[in-house]
Amino acid sequence: MSIIDGRSVVLVTFGGRRDRMELLARYVREALNRQLVDEWHVWSLPRDELDEDWLHSRFPHPGRTADDLEYRAAGGIDPTVGQWGARVRAGHDVHLGLRARQEHAPSLEIVIGGWENQRTQLRGVDTAELLVRDDGDRAHPHDVLTDVFTPGVLSANTFRDIGLSLDPVSLTLTIDGATVFRCDADVATAGYDVHVKTGYGADGEWRVTGLPDTKEYLYHSTERWRAGFAEALHFYADRADHHADTVFLKCDDDIVYLQLDKLEDFLRFRLAHPEYFLVSANVINNNVCAYHQQQHGAIPPSLMELELPPGGFGGRLWESATLAAGLHHHFIDNQQLFEQVPPTPVEWSGRLATHFVSWLGRDLSYMSANMVDDEHALSVQIPTYLQRRHCIHPSFLVAHLSSGKQASALHHHPILRRYWQLALENKLATDDEVRAHQNSGPPGDQPAPTPSGGGNPCGRMNPSSLRPVLPRHSGDEPNIAIIVLNFNTAEMTNQLAGYLNHRLAYGRKWVYVIDNGSDEPPLSATDELPRNLGFAHGMYAGYRIASARDDYDAFWLLNSDVSFDYGNAVLRNLVDVLFSSQDYAQIAPQHNSTHRFMERVDEVAAVQPLLEPTATLIKRSTIDRLGFWDLDMVMGYGTDHDYGYRIRRAGLQSIVTNRARIHHVQHQSMDDFDEYQRHALAEEDLVLGQKYGADWRRVLDEY
Repeated sequence: MSIIDGRSVVLVTFGGRRDRMELLARYVREALNRQLVDEWHVWSLPRDELDEDWLHSRFPHPGRTADDLEYRAAGGIDPTVGQWGARVRAGHDVHLGLRARQEHAPSLEIVIGGWENQRTQLRGVDTAELLVRDDGDRAHPHDVLTDVFTPGVLSANTFRDIGLSLDPVSLTLTIDGATVFRCDADVATAGYDVHVKTGYGADGEWRVTGLPDTKEYLYHSTERWRAGFAEALHFYADRADHHADTVFLKCDDDIVYLQLDKLEDFLRFRLAHPEYFLVSANVINNNVCAYHQQQHGAIPPSLMELELPPGGFGGRLWESATLAAGLHHHFIDNQQLFEQVPPTPVEWSGRLATHFVSWLGRDLSYMSANMVDDEHALSVQIPTYLQRRHCIHPSFLVAHLSSGKQASALHHHPILRRYWQLALENKLATDDEVRAHQNSGPPGDQPAPTPSGGGNPCGRMNPSSLRPVLPRHSGDEPNIAIIVLNFNTAEMTNQLAGYLNHRLAYGRKWVYVIDNGSDEPPLSATDELPRNLGFAHGMYAGYRIASARDDYDAFWLLNSDVSFDYGNAVLRNLVDVLFSSQDYAQIAPQHNSTHRFMERVDEVAAVQPLLEPTATLIKRSTIDRLGFWDLDMVMGYGTDHDYGYRIRRAGLQSIVTNRARIHHVQHQSMDDFDEYQRHALAEEDLVLGQKYGADWRRVLDEY
């Protein structure tokens, strides 16, 4: 228990970018050593597979298994040591996978509280199939070695103590000290690696006693990156009674400095002032904090002039990588100016960036609703109806590397090198570690859309701009990037993003909301383009951004004005059909369209000459082979004819399936549709006429 009045203090971080978190981890480890923090919950929400691999190696202790039937490593057991234990809180279906280390030896699987928390079963499983998610997907049936009736053996509210004992001839399972079974088995002499998972409607919170207890736990989510933020908050809200006396700290993964000597004062202030819904640290590179820092003389106007952003959103600093870099260097060189800011709390009722904030466990129950934008919900929507304010605690300083708009242009390596030097001065890093970061390479450039200029009508990207393709696990479902292009339809886009992230039934998806230069970008925007690039270039920019961040098997290009009124399995059905044949290049659901053949088909895979670009799922292999749409048709008209023609010439097919349907509201981002259509049709005729001749319609229709 922490030294803060006997209260439990839990630090939550949504991780994680390795280059930032390696630095953050030094400060958190020291906070744990000083007993200022009891546990660090790192939510595994990586942006690419390299960071995901690092998270698993850096945080080997699973804190939570999601409702996804994904096994997570959790130590091992062998006949000589003979013991493995864990505490788990789950409503049902806890699975322990014992993977034999010995070649050709069978593995074991224990299902605790399966069949609606009624039974516990020990199985013999082929080692090659142990980590398959669903038992029904295994090629070989398992052997039931023992089956015990155990009603109520697990609890979603109370930790159960699980114990395994292994000797050369038997395996014993105990729950809360009671023997559930002792089964004679052909024990693998080299022992077993233990894996744990939950699913079938249950998640689990774990404390594995067989692993070193560093108080750092990796919490797994069914969602990825921002969609996982809301899932994490819901996880704690569902356990509000358990955490009623807990103090929560929420820290971004790119906090690169903490004023540790003032953390205890911050925590005590948080406890002494329950009237505030959120209490924020005094954050370097935070738009609201920076304004008040300047008002008290820490940031001279000669360096930059900062405004108080209306309502707390946006502002010059938030948008500028140049100002962010200047502020970081100024802070490192002049820390005393920031430490001399008056300690009087700064009350605030607008949006508050949650770079480093604290809330009380007793307020968790208010965080149970679905959230399109977790920051807006926590700092605006919930406090507004509760009639509670926030405050900034000026005496506790932390440094936040970059916000969304700054990140793509910020040369962060020189800044990180200076923060590593600061960690060395605070005895949190070694000389060798600092030297290693001094020698780190320059940051990579953010891919940007480029017009074809007529010389590259396909708009193909340079494959060298993609990160290397990483190995896949057999049986993984295709990885899908969902790209939503928004222009002045913020309300519709926010609703669509919420649906795609939280209700659309598909696991390996990542939603990119690309704002195409709107007057007011939607709160759900993941990336913002500097101006309206037009429909084709906007979608291409989204494709480039997504391609640079992960290795996707297909890209689902969605208009922002579509709705899902016919079930939540649209994407899964599209994926199943698209990847059922190598000949299928792209697929679309049925929807209302000017192309009547898209409105209704009778077959699972109806071959069509083209697809309206409203909700088209395109294989990556198609784009690798043929390129993207012709970007000379900026307004989008004609891309369907051209791309359909190129697909047919390559011997591939465009598919509409009767297994999926959506609704297209149409024309929601256009003030004057008739004028837009007139220009778009003229552009279509000009570009396709130049490519295929004046009778381009006949040429494209003939093939």
